Amino acid sequence: MIKKKLIEKITIKENTTIEAAIKKLNQTGLQILLVVDNKNRFLGTLTDGDIRRSLLNKLGLDNKIEKIYFKNSFVIKKTIPYEQARELMLSRDINHLPVVKKNKVIDLYFIAKEDKKKINNYFVIMAGGFGKRLLPVTKKIPKPMIRINNKPILEHIILRARSYGFQNFIICTHYKYKKIVSYFGNGNKFNVKISYIHEKKPMGTIGGLSLLKKKIAKPFIVSNADIISDINFEDLLRFHRLQKSIFTIAVKNYYKNNQFGILDVERGNVTNFHEKKISINVNTGIYVFSNKVLKLVKKNKKVKDITDLFNLLLAKNHSIKAYNLFEFWSDLGTRKSLNKIKKTKT
Repeated sequence: MIKKKLIEKITIKENTTIEAAIKKLNQTGLQILLVVDNKNRFLGTLTDGDIRRSLLNKLGLDNKIEKIYFKNSFVIKKTIPYEQARELMLSRDINHLPVVKKNKVIDLYFIAKEDKKKINNYFVIMAGGFGKRLLPVTKKIPKPMIRINNKPILEHIILRARSYGFQNFIICTHYKYKKIVSYFGNGNKFNVKISYIHEKKPMGTIGGLSLLKKKIAKPFIVSNADIISDINFEDLLRFHRLQKSIFTIAVKNYYKNNQFGILDVERGNVTNFHEKKISINVNTGIYVFSNKVLKLVKKNKKVKDITDLFNLLLAKNHSIKAYNLFEFWSDLGTRKSLNKIKKTKT
């Protein structure tokens, strides 16, 4: 259950834009907004999943949420013990349960992280890079072992994935791999299972996946080891399944400042004028692989980097699904980004 003030923070009107809803979702961190009318009467719910589906359907950020929020939300009419609410949520595979009285939300239950179902899908972390851009920091330790808030970057990734139910981890190593193995071992002290694959020589950003000997039938997540993010790994995997995707990439949208105004010109006539901000999508280094894509990596020795895989999939007319990441994300591959994250996360 949550306090009345927090309910007010996650309440939103149906004439709000998708862009404003995304900002509010990021501010609250509960991954749900309660949609109400002008008299605060409950109309439905809006989740980050609803927003991602709307963007897949090519709706713009300036569209209103009235077109995308869920109007048939499952609710209850009175406050009940959490255990009973938990069973209801688990049985319906939902993470939130509003309590509505006289058309107004008076409470909200949500699944605690410790109550989430265990996920058997593998979680693979590519941790073999040299971290040359971070020298001299990486002269004695591998990049994934750089500490943020007194924990290695790699530990942050594992603990976040574990909080969403992931239990089975595979770490791909190369540079100073013994320091990683010595620290994480078999994963017992982190309440997970960890195994390793070791690149005897550098094999690119994803080439090491060809060394996987385990039979992996289910989709699995692959993450770079130099990122810090508030991504919901469980939702990423769910998105991959619902889209029936063979390969999914988490993308982060940024507005890039451009010093010039942009004009569209046709036959000598100006037809449109754009603001100086350009919207771009960047690769976050987080993916979901299907078994089919893993087989492609193993069969094609030329596939060493993620761009090689992109080109191969596109050449074979496979669709690559984009999972829009609204949450915090930072790539720690440079001294500038590393120093910035240390200031914001400490």
